[in-house]
Amino acid sequence: MVGAISVYFGSASDVIPSSEKAKLAKVISLVNSNSGYKALIKGYTDKNGDDALNVNLSLKRATTVWQFLNSNGMSDDKADLF
Repeated sequence: MVGAISVYFGSASDVIPSSEKAKLAKVISLVNSNSGYKALIKGYTDKNGDDALNVNLSLKRATTVWQFLNSNGMSDDKADLF
């Protein structure tokens, strides 16, 4: 494991802030330049609000990150959603 990179979202949002996109660009570069590397994407929320809504938001955030990575040059097979 290389290490964890956290992407911070706004409250109740699944939109990647511009300030967080540079982190994801580094992930793309690292994973693409190392054939044995894969990204494991996990989505989280805080404990505020309805549990069911938070589970859905966590999934949306993970999916948004995966879509960003994929649309910016990382292969589908280089990332797993958890």
